[in-house]
Amino acid sequence: MAEQQFATFDEMSQHIYRLYVQGEYAEALAVITREAPRFPERIQDIRHLRACLLAVQGQGDEALGHLREAIEDGHWFSETVWADTDFDSIREHPEFARLKAISGERRQGIQAQVRPELLTVMPGDTDPAPLLVALHGNGSNVRWHKAHWSPAARMGWLVAMPQSTQLSSLDSEGQLAFVWNNEDTNVRELQQHLAAVEGGYAPDRARAVWGGFSRGAELALTVALAGDFSMQGVVAVCPGGPRMRTPESWEPLIAQGQGRDLRVAMVMGGQDTFVPGTEKLVTMLREAGIPVELAVYPEMGHDYPADFARRLPDLLTFALGS
Repeated sequence: MAEQQFATFDEMSQHIYRLYVQGEYAEALAVITREAPRFPERIQDIRHLRACLLAVQGQGDEALGHLREAIEDGHWFSETVWADTDFDSIREHPEFARLKAISGERRQGIQAQVRPELLTVMPGDTDPAPLLVALHGNGSNVRWHKAHWSPAARMGWLVAMPQSTQLSSLDSEGQLAFVWNNEDTNVRELQQHLAAVEGGYAPDRARAVWGGFSRGAELALTVALAGDFSMQGVVAVCPGGPRMRTPESWEPLIAQGQGRDLRVAMVMGGQDTFVPGTEKLVTMLREAGIPVELAVYPEMGHDYPADFARRLPDLLTFALGS
């Protein structure tokens, strides 16, 4: 059988995750060992994945070795990584505690310097402009997502992209990456960012859509249904996160969202690991009377579609209800 080829690291990591879910740890480890030389810029992620796959197979010394290599090279990992249940077999090992402590000190030093950041892309002559608030996914930053959402400015939208201050790791280009893991912090920071946008640019508040990718999409849906912010709709691209893994957790939020005249435009990859949760959420929203337009890309995984810029006008039009 021919070995599967992967165009990107993310495509490979999605394949590894599917093997992991199926309990095929040895096969997942073989894939990442074979493919690792192709992605030297993702060495930190590769060491993390190898350590996880080795630890769950009871190969603790080897797992610790990969974590040690990462720390000795000056890397660090988020608290979420260290808390991963994959490491339960080595959690009480003194070396695990030592490496975690070094990583934590490095992370805290960087976190202390992080400040809220808001990236805006101005429209042309539209005044007042409709507002698109676009949220990045976990483990990334606004610069990585700018190219996907900024085309809306050419359609007359004011595009605002808040960046979380919750530090995650480094991205593939060595830039700081962030997550939206703390719900209270998320809402507080988004309120501050929105106040800055409305105070500085005076967008048309009657025409507001929130969008996002992965965890950013899940967060946009969450605050929309909860009524934390005023908006007409959501553009959710491959929503992912804790709620997408437990669809029943949406029930109280959907109950809150009924009657808000929300509309949801959703994009899903047919190979995405969040397909079951996405399909269930779409059904729940529609049963609650919330209009949903679902665009499915059968061969796509957890990613933006290649034609997203072309598709974005229709997605925004549906979400806005115009």
